[in-house]
Amino acid sequence: MTMNNLSPQRCPLCGEENSCAMASNNSNSETPCWCFSDKVPEALLKQLPPHQRGKVCVCRRCVDSFKSQQQ
Repeated sequence: MTMNNLSPQRCPLCGEENSCAMASNNSNSETPCWCFSDKVPEALLKQLPPHQRGKVCVCRRCVDSFKSQQQ
């Protein structure tokens, strides 16, 4: 599997399994996913291939890593 062909359950940046409720089609769960309150930075989203933007979720680990590098 290439990074361009990842399933929605995998992070498009690192390829690891993604626990995002939106990616796993659990968006109707009672507990909203972390990405509803802790948004993915726009600069990180720009690292995604254009055809994946808005279609796959970036994992929390990649978001936290990106934010720590920005500080």
